[in-house]
Amino acid sequence: MQARAKMKAVAFLLGFVLVGASGYKRTAHYDDQIVVNCELTERLGTVLERYFVDPWGFDEEKRLHLRLGVQLWSELQSTLPECSVVIENVEEYVSKAEKEMFNNSRPEAEWFEEYHDYDAIVGWYSKLANDYPNLVTFYKSIGESLEGRDMPAVHIGTNSKYTVYFQCQIHAREWISGAVCMYIANRLCESYGKIEQVTNLLNAVEFVFVPLVNPDGYEYTWNGDRLWRKNRRVNPGSSCDGVDLNRNYDDHWGGEGSSSNPCSETYHGTSAASEPETQYTQNYFKAQKSIVAAIDWHSFSQLILRPYGWTKADCPDEQRLSDVGQKMSDAAKAIHGKEYDSIKSIDLYATTGSASDWFYSDNANEDHDFRAAGYTIELRDTGRYGFLLPPEEIIPCGEEMFPAVLYLAESIELKESFTERLGTLLEKDFVDLWGFDKEKRLHIRLGNQLWSELQSTLPECSVVIENVEEYVSKAEKKPFDKSNPEPSWFEAYHRYDDIVAWYQRLARDYSGLVKYVESIGTSVEGRNIPAVHLNKDVSAVPNYTVFFQCQIHAREWVSAPVCMYIATTFVTKLLDALQFVFIPVANPDGYEYTWTNDRLWRKNRRNNPGSSCMGVDLNRNFNDHWNQGGSSSNPCSNVFHGPFAASEPETQTTQAYFAAQNAVIAAVDWHSYSQLILRPYGWSQNPPPNEKQLKAVGDSMSNIIYNVHGSEYISEPASALYVASGGADDWFYGDEATSTNEGYRAASYTFELRDTGQYEFLLPPDQIIPNGQEIVPAVLYLAETMLENPIRSSG
Repeated sequence: MQARAKMKAVAFLLGFVLVGASGYKRTAHYDDQIVVNCELTERLGTVLERYFVDPWGFDEEKRLHLRLGVQLWSELQSTLPECSVVIENVEEYVSKAEKEMFNNSRPEAEWFEEYHDYDAIVGWYSKLANDYPNLVTFYKSIGESLEGRDMPAVHIGTNSKYTVYFQCQIHAREWISGAVCMYIANRLCESYGKIEQVTNLLNAVEFVFVPLVNPDGYEYTWNGDRLWRKNRRVNPGSSCDGVDLNRNYDDHWGGEGSSSNPCSETYHGTSAASEPETQYTQNYFKAQKSIVAAIDWHSFSQLILRPYGWTKADCPDEQRLSDVGQKMSDAAKAIHGKEYDSIKSIDLYATTGSASDWFYSDNANEDHDFRAAGYTIELRDTGRYGFLLPPEEIIPCGEEMFPAVLYLAESIELKESFTERLGTLLEKDFVDLWGFDKEKRLHIRLGNQLWSELQSTLPECSVVIENVEEYVSKAEKKPFDKSNPEPSWFEAYHRYDDIVAWYQRLARDYSGLVKYVESIGTSVEGRNIPAVHLNKDVSAVPNYTVFFQCQIHAREWVSAPVCMYIATTFVTKLLDALQFVFIPVANPDGYEYTWTNDRLWRKNRRNNPGSSCMGVDLNRNFNDHWNQGGSSSNPCSNVFHGPFAASEPETQTTQAYFAAQNAVIAAVDWHSYSQLILRPYGWSQNPPPNEKQLKAVGDSMSNIIYNVHGSEYISEPASALYVASGGADDWFYGDEATSTNEGYRAASYTFELRDTGQYEFLLPPDQIIPNGQEIVPAVLYLAETMLENPIRSSG
């Protein structure tokens, strides 16, 4: 009791002194708290989810510092051998830092030699705008916090075309973040008109600062709890206040690395963007023009973090963001020798609903010309002072960050990434996506005139075929070479009628094992769309189905014979309780047209009213996220998605026949070329619920194929190439198909068959058999694996 009274007296005395010096007065106490540092393990992840622990940051050994109660540590210590105590009494630690910070303050101290409270910071930015009226614009409020404080914004630039966005002080206790933002703003202003690099940059790029994202929380660190992190939300039904704003953004909200417990330091709130501070910053970000880069400023750990925090998958711009992050690290180190590690956010631990992932997301950039290069920068230090960084560190920290952000603004090319420009290209009348070569470079067919117009805007592109007519003519000679007057069936390609007749013969030859369905629907031009069933007893009702769709893209001739090769091989390899269902020619009109008119035709043969261009891309017409990216509303585009989802009879037929089958456990849409095994999703970069299983099966099929002839098939999500919505594979896996699938969700894949660009769609017929040979064991593995462990629709 006496010890407790003594501690209160000390706290009162401290508060009195500090109020007199700076307006700072702490009321919270940390006597019963410690800090441990821990190696990241699965056990630690469980602790972070279940218990009230406060993640601080990482030291130089990448060990995570955690604040927790003494009582909880006594309970957990034996289960966490990877942790050790580094601060035995947080109260003493904070008190010591406060004395050094405030008792040594000088009346004549420069602005950047001290920390400042909310009102002082707002006043400073307002004065900056007055001092540089032609360069700086101060906006008093972009919205109000929970407790009614204004959230100002500051723009620095000369009516520039592009924007770099900085968000500061989102975590209340990380005082250095707000101070460094002010330092950068001041250096930009002081350098304009004096330093050519900065002058040129500010003539091209506007810097937007939101200096105090969390004004209530920040003020509370000055007059309540120095270690407060969250905003000041009163959470109904809980004695614990606050929402972690950096888990509240509308990007993969509520997932791993956040908590539904209001007492947790990573409490994500009641819904995505539930907090006014989050809402106002999201709205303000969206209102800006052409944001090319964005930083969410934090401390501590000396890290430069790039997307993603929510998944281990690489973002589409991973290489570019990695390169820029490393160069920023190099620029920072060159000033004072401090090392900032440049890594993906998830390489520390998973975080969802974070600002930096949201900056980079589709949600944030849907109305922008660019996708913002989103980073989180964790400033000094690596654990010695943590959140209590002495004010004498402000200037050197700002000095090392200034060249890093200049590099960021200059190096993020002021143009759309190729992935984004691809969407614009697809709207052109004649831009035709072909496939990927071994270097994962996309081959695109376009007219000479259009290339001359676009060449300067596409520096990442180079010509590989100078004359498509000569290229096709040369290839056509080989398939019809009369030196082999009697080729076997799989040494030649065949027309629609011949393919139909071949399947009819297969059904006659194996009458108990193969059933031929003459027509499950008709095409736009009235051709039958047949189906073929393989089963150990075709008269019996099978328990499960594996579904194959072939020849949906007309010009991809190898897809149909590979399906036939699978069918003729599988007749002797049928599995109990399982049927294989083939749609041999899903696009009969388009396929016939490649034989009679245009060898490179892709779509069906729909007459599009009001347009001279015919056809709908059937693989953008399925009723799953139709028209949500990677397709076109232009009928002249080769990825024209049609007037509405499943508008085409071919699409309707496939969807209906799939729905009529018993328990489809796996489905493959066969294509060429590129040697790829693609899994959902195509419409989104988010992983599907069954990503782990789908990836494992895809990777195994890739290995099986390689073991036959050494062909390398890359297994990856479809969106890793580019976004494509309305695809058959996403529909096979999607909710509509699943709703009629007897409680199962089909493991869905798109196979892009041979090759990787030497022959493109004009694969010689002598490639059919080896292509079939390597595919058969892979899809047999698919069937066996999914039969053993099918995906339940709830899984």
